[in-house]
Amino acid sequence: MSIKVRKMLLLLVLVVAIVSLTACGEGEQATSTGTPETTSTSSGNSTAPGNEKELFVAVLGEASNLDSFSITMTAESQMESDGVNMDNITESAMDIVLKPEIAFKQLTSVEAEGQKQNIESYFTADGFFMKDPTSDSWVKLPNEFKELAFQSVDQQALDPSAQLAELLDYADQFHVIEQDGIYTFTLKAQGEAFSDLIQEKLDEQESAWGQTIDMEIKALEYTVQVEKKSNKLLAMDIYMDMSMPESESTPAMSVKSKINMNYSNHNGIKEIVVPEAAANAEELDLGALSGLPQSQ
Repeated sequence: MSIKVRKMLLLLVLVVAIVSLTACGEGEQATSTGTPETTSTSSGNSTAPGNEKELFVAVLGEASNLDSFSITMTAESQMESDGVNMDNITESAMDIVLKPEIAFKQLTSVEAEGQKQNIESYFTADGFFMKDPTSDSWVKLPNEFKELAFQSVDQQALDPSAQLAELLDYADQFHVIEQDGIYTFTLKAQGEAFSDLIQEKLDEQESAWGQTIDMEIKALEYTVQVEKKSNKLLAMDIYMDMSMPESESTPAMSVKSKINMNYSNHNGIKEIVVPEAAANAEELDLGALSGLPQSQ
């Protein structure tokens, strides 16, 4: 297996992990009740007290009606460990179909340690296809790798209503303003009142790491933008400041991450079509990679 393909696979794992972490969550879906009347004005005043949760439920209901959408995402992380700083920027654009079964097209740019890599991939019922950015050729990932990816990037993970549903219990804690026909929800999850939400995020991090970790979330902030007239989700930002103490196996670490997601083309995508060159690509033999099972 060439070094080029090894790098491609590592980057694919990174892309899958980012999608999973930025849009994961579980929760019951609400039914849209329409936008309630508020005392907001175009100058940006807050909504009338007590209306925040009713408005948030309406937004969640609209998001649960999504069958397909487009999303552009920028994820920035700053990690400091043992005196070494590592910055990473990932930009991604996706067309996603949730129903009747999940499929997506993804274009991703990953920049780390001064190096930039562009990745194009397709995930459909026909398989998981990816273009090697170093050779400009397509490969098909074997079924075991597709199943592994599907476990991380499932319909619930990609559905934005799942992320919003995580916040439903805290809807009355949002600060909401309306300006130029857009509602902006902001939430700073700090203090005892948000202990359950913070613990959920810690559990998600442990799931991503695949092990129990001693981690503290020092700050967790959400910003959600919604079109007032339709309740359509336009954007979501998540900021997280985390730290891990020194252990026997690892030095102390601090990580600050900010993820920005912009949504468009609501229910406007009918099908994800895999390019012919990708559909005809040879299947990659993961058995050539050390530590991975042989493709059947």
